[in-house]
Amino acid sequence: MDVEYEPVEQGRLESDMAPLVDDAGRIDDRVEGQEWLAPRDEPKPADPEGWDLGLELEAAYDDNIFLTATSPESDLVFTVTPKVGFVAGQREDEGAYLRVAYRPSVVLYLDNSDESRVDHRFEGVAALNGQKSSVVLSGNLDRLGDATPDIGTQSDRTEYASELRLAWKPSEKLSLELAGGIECTDYDSRGLSDSKLTYTEFALRYAYSPKTTLVGAVAAGKVEVDGAGDQDFQRATARLIWQPREKLTVDFEVGVERRDYPSGSDTYPVLEGRIAWQPKEGTELFLGGYLREETSAVFPGQNIEIAGVSGGVSQRFGDHWTGRFEAGYESASYKRVSGTGLAGREDDIFFIQPSLDYQVNEHFRMGIFYRYSRNDSNGAAFGYDANQFGINASYDF
Repeated sequence: MDVEYEPVEQGRLESDMAPLVDDAGRIDDRVEGQEWLAPRDEPKPADPEGWDLGLELEAAYDDNIFLTATSPESDLVFTVTPKVGFVAGQREDEGAYLRVAYRPSVVLYLDNSDESRVDHRFEGVAALNGQKSSVVLSGNLDRLGDATPDIGTQSDRTEYASELRLAWKPSEKLSLELAGGIECTDYDSRGLSDSKLTYTEFALRYAYSPKTTLVGAVAAGKVEVDGAGDQDFQRATARLIWQPREKLTVDFEVGVERRDYPSGSDTYPVLEGRIAWQPKEGTELFLGGYLREETSAVFPGQNIEIAGVSGGVSQRFGDHWTGRFEAGYESASYKRVSGTGLAGREDDIFFIQPSLDYQVNEHFRMGIFYRYSRNDSNGAAFGYDANQFGINASYDF
């Protein structure tokens, strides 16, 4: 099937959009990069209250920094990420609670120095808890330049999300929640479509036992995309949070979503699930999967049906060494929901990532990693192969 797209020259969408590389992706929101989804021992747990300060360093050789299908360009990339966080109060206790964190990342390229940038990530949670009620305001504001699978290259953008959630506990086991929120993505490039999602949600949370929690939720909202018609959606989900034993956790949410588009409507399943297991001391495994629908920034009027799975294992050797292996796969299918024109882009994304860490002391960790990722897309401008080799270190003060 022919795929509707504008050809991308060396991973560039237009002349005023500088291709910038770091980590990127959509498999659990990441396809490139070195952020682990599997459980990971931290050098030092964050203090319950007070300042949380740290520094992360990384040097990586990347053989395809622009994620292009033809004439890939390699470079040595250095990333410096300080962390500044502050916590006041206890999240589950009565009274006020505050947690804020800021993580800027300085990304430097050895050969392509004009592509260097600074990413910014800010998140915060403020809560006021009473005996039977609570009010929670949470949000994040990110200024990023990494790649996304939809665009197929690096993109400067601002991402914002905020939610206000009210909860009331009529009994010890039952909680009723009402929430409203907004999520926005604004791209610097004129060739990409900004989007905004607004929603309200009602949820019922029931503690069936100390090891089992059941959650039912209904939500409704609107998606607005520049250059395309609005989309209205309604969603109903059921969630199981189950911990049958101390070292096994199951968190599984399944439901159905209906969207009304300018060109019609569609009903499809939604899924988010994760299993984490420690079969023995020093060994951890996880498996996760998801189904959802997103809007496209490259093709206004098209949505993406996404299905993915990822898994990993972590094994500690002695007191200091930890080895990890993780792999994931995602399928993304594009469909026309407003306007005219062909739609038929199909992406099949795969990655593997082994690593080895050495815990020097409770504050300092060092490690090495390798990552291979591939996108077998039927749109020639969006497929790629990429290899990364690197070392990293982190210090918690």
